[in-house]
Amino acid sequence: MATGLPWFPLYVDDLEGDAKYRALSYAGRGIYLTLLCWQWREGFIPSNVRELQRALLLSRKSDLYQLKKVVRTCFVPAGIDGQLANAKLAEVYVHQVDKSEKARRAALQRHSGRSADASGSQAGRNASKSKREIQRKIKTSLTQAAENHPTPEV
Repeated sequence: MATGLPWFPLYVDDLEGDAKYRALSYAGRGIYLTLLCWQWREGFIPSNVRELQRALLLSRKSDLYQLKKVVRTCFVPAGIDGQLANAKLAEVYVHQVDKSEKARRAALQRHSGRSADASGSQAGRNASKSKREIQRKIKTSLTQAAENHPTPEV
């Protein structure tokens, strides 16, 4: 993921209405939201719980228990060695990047007086094509993983 999108939509009704989320302690909910933010910035979270524990500065046994519970119930293998992702957040990410890209193209077209597809450099078009390919792979991988591991809504 790791894009220039500094935000993500949080569907509060879906989140609060999800039984798995409601089953988490308040500490677990904080860990869950922190891991969602990590995934949004970095694309994935590490599957190594000890690495996550150190990064989140969790020292109490109860926090480690909550971390393991959140990782086990809310994240699935991302199809990349040692990486996990929340499937719903990955879907939201792909949708938001598509929406952002469409808005960018529309703005280019509006301000340049040319077709949005005809504007921009070859490098820019290649970067967009690469980004779309990565998004497609993420979506395919996470969709397959989510079929075996349902996750809470974001």
